[in-house]
Amino acid sequence: MIKVIQADQYSSNKVLIEKMFRLRSSYRDLKGDDGLIIGYIGLDKFDALHPVYILSINGRGDVLGSVRLIPTTGTHMLGDVYQSLNPNERISSPLIWEGSMFIIDQKRMAGSTVRDRILAKRATFELLTGIIDVGIEAGLDFVIILYDARMCRWFDKIGFKADVIGGPRKISETILYAALLEIDSDMVERLEKLRQPLGNQRYASGGMT
Repeated sequence: MIKVIQADQYSSNKVLIEKMFRLRSSYRDLKGDDGLIIGYIGLDKFDALHPVYILSINGRGDVLGSVRLIPTTGTHMLGDVYQSLNPNERISSPLIWEGSMFIIDQKRMAGSTVRDRILAKRATFELLTGIIDVGIEAGLDFVIILYDARMCRWFDKIGFKADVIGGPRKISETILYAALLEIDSDMVERLEKLRQPLGNQRYASGGMT
């Protein structure tokens, strides 16, 4: 299920947010040139900007994946940490947001059971669908998503073709990519067709408010 958490909903979703940070902390090599991006609890300086969090959760409330949305009109990871992914232009537009910390539970991705792999695949499509839905609500044209080599291989494996605009580039010890996700209803329909055979309802209670 998709859960969207905006800044005014942080306090009522503390448990889910804590679980999200614990999941993010498992990606310890997702750090920028200044080494400040991931802390031991998965929290970084961009979380102080009151981003929108999109989570994929199961019926038990486990966080299977998450992504963070931040406007590009202010400080953001591509413009201020990962400039080498897009060195010729600083993207700054009210119609373009950034999706960073796009992660899926690694244990599910590498799971030994079909169920784990299905959950990881479904979580990926839910996050992508959530990004599009939030983008439509906010009147956006595009969201730039940042992800590492593991997610790139995973996208290929599940049949999602990203429109890469930056990378692959090695930053610190991590291979990173930037891809452009167009915000339109056609993309929602395409993602929904990929997600539907995997089951589960689309939004958790209060997921898009």
